[in-house]
This record gives sequence, C-alpha cells and structure tokens, in this order.
Amino acid sequence: MKLYLVFFALSLVLYSIHWPTAIYDVRTFTSANPTGWLSRLLDELGNTRGMATSQIAQEVNSRWQSYISMSQVIYPLFVALALKLLFRRRGLYFAEHLIFALHVLAFSFLASALLWPVYALFGLRTSTETFTAASVLITAGSIVWTGVYLLLAMRRAYAEPWPPAVVKSAVVFLTYSVTSMLFIYAMLGLAIALTHGDG
Repeated sequence: MKLYLVFFALSLVLYSIHWPTAIYDVRTFTSANPTGWLSRLLDELGNTRGMATSQIAQEVNSRWQSYISMSQVIYPLFVALALKLLFRRRGLYFAEHLIFALHVLAFSFLASALLWPVYALFGLRTSTETFTAASVLITAGSIVWTGVYLLLAMRRAYAEPWPPAVVKSAVVFLTYSVTSMLFIYAMLGLAIALTHGDG
C-alpha cells in the first residue's frame, strides 16, 4: 500500500509540474482538442467570472489534480475485482487479489515516473496535433513492458498456464486502462463543473 501510494503520488506530481510533460493539465487537453470546444469553454468561463483564461486553467488544474489524487483508491479496487472474477474458481479472498493489484500498479506508476526524464528531454508533442516520434516509441515500449510484467507476475502469483495467463493479463490491463481513462476524464469534468459553479 505504501509503495503504491508513494509511486502514484510521484507520478502525479511529475506529470503535473512541467508543462511539456503535463498530462494532468487542462491546457494539454485544450491543445490536443481538434474542435476547440474545451478552449472555448474555458474562455467563456473566464469571461463569466471576469478572470483570465490562464487563471481559470490553474483553478481547474488544482481541483482536477486533487480529485485524481483522491481517486487513487479506485484503481486497485477495480483491478482486484477483475482478478476476483477471472479467478473466481480459485476460492481466493478479495484481499489477496487486492495485494496483487497494488503490487502491479505500484510497478506501473514507478515505471511511469522513471520515464518522465525521457519525456522531459524529448517532449510529448511537436505541435498541437502530432506526438514526437520519441514519445510514441517510449509510450509503446512502456505499454509493452508493463503488459509483459503483468503477464509474468500473474504467471508467478497465480501459477496460470501461458494461454490463459495471456488472456487474463490482457483483460486486467484493459480493465485498468479503461478505468483510469474514465476517472481521469470524469474528474476533469467534475473540476470544470465545480469551477463553473463557483462563478
């Protein structure tokens, strides 16, 4: 639990403090939004409250990052639930799956934190529309590395044969990926809504 919380917090801080690698920054989303609706929404919110758009963005970021940090407990629960369903015939307790989930996610966040200097060096984007070749290769490599680690960890912890281990690790990886993306966008929406409500 301590390892998971520390590495989660480290990853969140690293990907929030430096603009070229600020994943948890609403400006990153506005620059990547092809229709520009999010940028217009922030501008309108700024006009309504008589504030600069940059100030609105900072307020949204503060709320968003706070909500994400509070939602950290959700990720291992969903992964553990997926494991419980996949291995329901084993008769293992939910807590046992939760320990495995915390271990794997701690590794994932540690790997993310270790890759931050590389992203900071090469950047994430060459423009508002395209990612740098280095960032694409690094991200793809990170996904493969995490997936392989999950597969090997599942083989070791659950003593699964290779074919079902591959399938089940893919399901767990997909569960985490979808859950994390849904919560990231949900927390961003909540941050914007509450910032608008304060106006």
